[in-house]
Amino acid sequence: MNRRSVLVGLGTIVAGGGAALGTGAFTTVEADRTVSVSTSGDGSAFLSISGNSEYVTDGDNDTTNEFVIDLGSHGSQQGSGFNENAKTVLNDVLTITNQGSSDGVTIGFAKSIGSGSSSSETIGVSGVGEVTFTIGSGSNPLAAATGSDDGGASLNVDITIDTTVDSPSDDGSIVIVADTA
Repeated sequence: MNRRSVLVGLGTIVAGGGAALGTGAFTTVEADRTVSVSTSGDGSAFLSISGNSEYVTDGDNDTTNEFVIDLGSHGSQQGSGFNENAKTVLNDVLTITNQGSSDGVTIGFAKSIGSGSSSSETIGVSGVGEVTFTIGSGSNPLAAATGSDDGGASLNVDITIDTTVDSPSDDGSIVIVADTA
């Protein structure tokens, strides 16, 4: 036999065997797996959010899942609101701390989940004006938690109330975005 006939014969055997027995590939697999996800209140989450102002209420415990920023009158204040036709800045209203193990967490704001984020975002509040949330003092991106009681790096959030806007839209909410790009 010549070499060509042997190669053609072996090729035919391999192709026929592959067709008869299959290639070993599969089309579906079904397997049971478990997934575990833990959640935590704002104070003890990987990204801790705490209120630093008389304008923020959060229940002061780790089980609270949301806090309220109330820009009305409070406590012993004699006034009943912010100046009309003015911009008022409240510094360090919130503190955001990285308590996770990821370094370089960049914080931003957005109007909805999945939309782009920036270092400030404005919402309208009907009958009042516009409220702008801005990254204030601190480092951004945030470093990872070091294992100390202080957690990781922190930054503060400032709020500006602009009552010069005549007819603001009522946007409702702000999303805090944490990105580990």
